[in-house]
Amino acid sequence: MGEEKLLNGGGVQRVDKTRMGVGSWRPDWLQKFNSMKWFLLALSLASFVQAITVGGITAVNLQTLETEFGLTSKSTGLIMTGNDISGLLLVTVVSFFGTKASKPKWMGIGSVITGLGIALFALPKLMIGKYEGASNQEGFDPTCQASAGPQGDLQCNENGGGTIGHMAVFMISQLLMGIGTTPLYTLGPTYLDENVSPRAAPVYLGIWFCCTMLGPPIGMIIGGMFLRIHTDMEAPEGVAIGDPRWVGAWWLGYVAFFGIFIIAGFFLFLFPKRLNSKQAKKREKSIKMGQLPGEEQMKFTFKGYLKSMFSLCKNRVFMLIVFGTTIRMLYTIGMFTFLIKILILKFGVAPSKAGQSLGFIMMPSLIVGVMLGAVILRRAKIEIAAQTAAKICVIVSVITIGSSFAFLIPGCRNTNIAGIMEPYHNHTEVTGSIASQCNSDCHCKKSLYLPICGSDGRTYHSPCHAGCTKTIVQMDKDGKIALVFGNCGCFPGNHTKSLNIPGVMQPPPGGRPGGLPSSNSTTVANQQGFDMSKLKSMSREQKMALFKQMGIMRKAFFNEATVGKCDRDCKNFILFIICTLFFVMIAFVASTPNKIMVLRSVPDNQRSFALGTQFVIMRGLSFLPGPIIVGGIVDSNCISWGYDKCGKKTNCLDYDIDAMSWTLVWLGFITSAVGTVLYFLAWWWYPVTSEKVSMNALIKEDGGVVDEEEADENENV
Repeated sequence: MGEEKLLNGGGVQRVDKTRMGVGSWRPDWLQKFNSMKWFLLALSLASFVQAITVGGITAVNLQTLETEFGLTSKSTGLIMTGNDISGLLLVTVVSFFGTKASKPKWMGIGSVITGLGIALFALPKLMIGKYEGASNQEGFDPTCQASAGPQGDLQCNENGGGTIGHMAVFMISQLLMGIGTTPLYTLGPTYLDENVSPRAAPVYLGIWFCCTMLGPPIGMIIGGMFLRIHTDMEAPEGVAIGDPRWVGAWWLGYVAFFGIFIIAGFFLFLFPKRLNSKQAKKREKSIKMGQLPGEEQMKFTFKGYLKSMFSLCKNRVFMLIVFGTTIRMLYTIGMFTFLIKILILKFGVAPSKAGQSLGFIMMPSLIVGVMLGAVILRRAKIEIAAQTAAKICVIVSVITIGSSFAFLIPGCRNTNIAGIMEPYHNHTEVTGSIASQCNSDCHCKKSLYLPICGSDGRTYHSPCHAGCTKTIVQMDKDGKIALVFGNCGCFPGNHTKSLNIPGVMQPPPGGRPGGLPSSNSTTVANQQGFDMSKLKSMSREQKMALFKQMGIMRKAFFNEATVGKCDRDCKNFILFIICTLFFVMIAFVASTPNKIMVLRSVPDNQRSFALGTQFVIMRGLSFLPGPIIVGGIVDSNCISWGYDKCGKKTNCLDYDIDAMSWTLVWLGFITSAVGTVLYFLAWWWYPVTSEKVSMNALIKEDGGVVDEEEADENENV
């Protein structure tokens, strides 16, 4: 178990390769970490951080990325598949040749690569600089300009890079993450399985899997916290959380976690190729007893690679397990990618609240589910552990087959956008356009999206599209600035009055109205400017006195509107969360049993390769198309598209939630039903191992009775 090294004096030093370290550097103080428990900690930490960033923070950020970079849901779905594209190309090669190589070394190098990919994901923020949505542009007036001539969108730059460069960086980052993560999820479980007793393996795998699955919900909570910080670290004046113009600091999570991942990878790199030689002998005994599948001759060449692949493809039980999991994951991965966005749309919650709520309910349900599955297998006899795992997967699949029907729980009504979902007051039918006769002379810019709720109960695309000609600022009880628009020509019973507020209200130069309140804007009142800089020098008492005066003048408004969509009667968010908690807990009961099924359905020395092959099939047929399919479903139900400053279509602004929900329900039901049938067939055809035959095989081999306590020596974990 060592190698010889020639010393300067001609002597030979023997290097024990079961010691922790690199090359001949294997100091004694480092050996205190040379145990399976420390390896489990390092592997779990790396998997945990990877899941936090890739599975949790990124899922929370998708809606924000669409807003800041003008991406469609299909585009963000494509970004998410970058991780799986590289994994799809490398996973079988890594798992096949990694079987012979030092697994910890491969995992350590992969973790460093993943850490670099995580850091790269934040780079587009440096590329795009300060966020300037159409409604935040300096001098960009949102109100009706009936007296002005037609004007194009401001600050259009056809050669400004658009989103192509940002998309490329996001994709390269995800590709790097996929490359680095591949050894972690294929070689990691195998290294655990081959260095502990067969009976203890489910517990070790359950702990690792639990840490891995805890990553996404904790990432959602952390990502939600970061989204409460503005993407530019300081929000423009008058823009607060919940405002349609708010964009959170999506990039902070990647900056915070990439270093931790690299440290965990370095620690993994130091572990030896094999931890425990005694455990290897015990594993050989279990194989001879028939408790574990035997080994199959493997040649680590390209020809041997193809032969092993063909052998796995002929394994009926293995293929049924893999395809049963794959068809179910097609829906699960796609839904998980966009679940937070769907919660935002369907139940009207803020992105930060959606992420944190989902994270908090997933943590306990996930822990209970994973550990329950591991404990059930821990109590099963080694000979029937695989059959027990198959039964658990079938039962769980049957129970969760109707989980997608939770999306039929009533949430918010569809947004009643004037011209699209409801007719303008001077029309009897919906025209499918936000343009109308009442705003035809306003020269509204289609890139401007600032939804307002009118006093007529309709939601309008912007104050301009509502025909509003007046703007006033108000201060709420928390001291935050709020906009109120008045004299809106598209409301029934239109009236117009001039607005004159003394004090700081001044006509802007040349009578030209200013833009929305921002750090670069000095006016907010249409036709009567307001010097925003004076607010900063005022005390709170002076501000309250000023805005009280403005409140009095607000009574001169007719047909007023406030920023934001009209009330959509959102309800049942808590009920949906409770249903999600139940189904998540039940679904994760099958997580460890699924891994055991794969590991026990193939020859012992093909376990890493089997996991790699499973990853190839799952990534190619579920991880890759899942987010794209669900993203396409989300985009297909768009009722209002946004446009950039040059008039090009960007991200969706509003959706038909009811139609989207029904489509997702049927997709989930069909995939779950097919997956359940495949799981049942895998259980039905799983070979049954006879305990009596296994014991006789070992007695014949050793010439005596087996000491069962010896086989359970390392079970207490």
